[in-house]
Amino acid sequence: MLNISPLLFARLWLILFVCSATIASFFTVEIEAHVLTRVLHFGFDAFGRNCFLLALTAAFESFKIVIPIGVVCIATSLCLCLIGISKNRKLKLIWDTLIDTLSSLPGFLIALALSVFLSNQFYTLLLAASLLVVPYLVRFFESQMIHLQANDFIKSAEALGANSIHIFLKHLLPELWASTLAILPFLFTRLLLIETSLAFLGLSHSSQSETWGRLMLQGKDYMLEAPWISLFCGLPLFLTLLSFHLLSRVDQS
Repeated sequence: MLNISPLLFARLWLILFVCSATIASFFTVEIEAHVLTRVLHFGFDAFGRNCFLLALTAAFESFKIVIPIGVVCIATSLCLCLIGISKNRKLKLIWDTLIDTLSSLPGFLIALALSVFLSNQFYTLLLAASLLVVPYLVRFFESQMIHLQANDFIKSAEALGANSIHIFLKHLLPELWASTLAILPFLFTRLLLIETSLAFLGLSHSSQSETWGRLMLQGKDYMLEAPWISLFCGLPLFLTLLSFHLLSRVDQS
């Protein structure tokens, strides 16, 4: 009997699914061609599009949105956590209070409320990601930096008169690379959930290509007549999130 470990399953699924979605993205126009039909056939949505191929192109579109936002969140968190390791007690107290406040705010609801005033829904997703993910990343990188500062080479650099910016760029940032790779599965899981939720609520910034959330929104209206619309989209989304979760557990252990 074939015995596949959870980690191997997660890696195989992500590799195969991402490669398939990338290949399918070259045929997005043909896959998303609207052919209205009165009869719902198994494996096809209300517009006559193949649900399996549509889920692949939607996955590519979702990842194309999530990856740049993930890079922005990581870069922003690394810059902001420099304040968190400051030796100025007053600045540190203000900073800790600010981060704790942001962590306790209902970031998703705030992003939904502010979406009324935002012309581009991409900014809604970026705002939601900033409120929900950045405070956690700041605390994570801050704890890693405090741990690294206890090393002898950091103390030697401080004794030689190196400033905080030099120490961060020369010594801390290279050491944080491994921690950044370890946090990526968790980050992508959170961002995919945020993007899918906003798109499901009709706040997707893309008006041309389908995303996972928009397909789930369509499937909601056909749960009785065509449950396969939600299944063909929801199952890959579930397996992708599960794979990222398994990878994050391994990295944390």
